[in-house]
Amino acid sequence: MEPITSVQSHPSDRGKASVRRGVRREVLVVEPDALTQWSLRMYLGRWFTVHSTNSAANALQVLLTHPVDILVVSDELPTAALATLEQHAHSFNAHVSVVRLVTDSGARQRCAPCLGCLEKPFELAALARLLGIPEDELPGD
Repeated sequence: MEPITSVQSHPSDRGKASVRRGVRREVLVVEPDALTQWSLRMYLGRWFTVHSTNSAANALQVLLTHPVDILVVSDELPTAALATLEQHAHSFNAHVSVVRLVTDSGARQRCAPCLGCLEKPFELAALARLLGIPEDELPGD
C-alpha cells in the first residue's frame, strides 16, 4: 500500500449549511486528476470537512481514521478498487452516500445504488445541490 502523502483535508468554517445543522459532515473525494480534486476540495470546503486523495489505496487509509458521510469517487479508478472502496465505506458507515463522477453517459447506468452520478465535466453547483446544499447558499456566478 502506498503512503498517504497525497491526502489533504480542508476544514473551512464558512459554511452556513453545516453550521445550521450543528455538525459538519465529512466528505472524501477520490479523484486522480489533481486539478479536479483541488477544485472539489475548495468548493465543497464551504459546507463540509473535505478529505481528498488520488487513489483508492489512500482513500482506504482515510476511511480508517475519519467518519466519512459522503464519498465522491471518480470512475477513472480501476473498477475493482472502486468496488472495494465503496464496500469499505459502507462497512464503516452504513449510511454513507456515494456520488460517482463519470466520464461517459454509458457509465451512468451503473450508478443505481449511488446517491447520484455526475458526468464530467459538470458544474460544481450541481454537485452541491446533489449533496443537499440549498440554492440560496450557492455562490453566484
